[in-house]
Amino acid sequence: MGRKKTKNVSKNRSNSTKVNEPKKASKPSISREHQTANDHPIDKLLDKAEQLIDEFNYELAQKFCQRALEKDPDNLRGLETSASLLIELGNVESAKHCLGRAIELCPHSGFTKYMMMGQLLEGSSAVECYQKGIEIMLKEKEEKEALEVAAACKNDRDVTNKDISSAYCAIAEIYLTDCCFDDTAENKCKEFTDKALEADPDNAEALQIKASYHLSKDEIEEAKELIKKSVSLWLPKLEAADTGNVADEDFDPVDVNTYSNNEIFTHILI
Repeated sequence: MGRKKTKNVSKNRSNSTKVNEPKKASKPSISREHQTANDHPIDKLLDKAEQLIDEFNYELAQKFCQRALEKDPDNLRGLETSASLLIELGNVESAKHCLGRAIELCPHSGFTKYMMMGQLLEGSSAVECYQKGIEIMLKEKEEKEALEVAAACKNDRDVTNKDISSAYCAIAEIYLTDCCFDDTAENKCKEFTDKALEADPDNAEALQIKASYHLSKDEIEEAKELIKKSVSLWLPKLEAADTGNVADEDFDPVDVNTYSNNEIFTHILI
């Protein structure tokens, strides 16, 4: 409850860089590195800044952050990285400014900026920041879990055009049978058989249902042409299956059996 702020920790950490004094001997190479900063994309500039922060080289890290924000003053990662660096340097007000801008730009996602801001504020303002950060964390966790569940429930195979076509066929068949007396049955049957053939023009099932549609209207010749095309698609597979010359993935025994045993269509062709 009476926890003290950690604003001054950065000063102690900054002093700890004295331990790494030998690194100062590499100043010429660091200077050359900074000269190439103008050629780096923003992410590369910030990658380097974060590396330098980890190495306690705050002075040079600040130059890389500044260059990144010169390229894009509203870059969220740049603002948060700069805020983290400014906290390390003890420049709390500038860090607040960066975090405030990041929050303004993206208030509903990214909990880190709220956690950092909560450390810099006091009382109810700090509580509010922490609560918002927790809200975002819980939301992100929930979304991640939902994605994991969706991935686990995903079908083993991808959806094919034939899958879509067969679904339209199922609807069209309802208007040929259960709903055949509906006022819109004829139009609906045609609509869904057309969509089935649009999705997969070589779906033998769709061709046969379209043939059934024409038979229901006594359009025998049209039905014959569709049946012939349907037979030309499944008959070679049946013959290949009889001789064992068809791959398992290219042969659906249920479909072939359904088509080959349709006595009405066989009678029409005869």
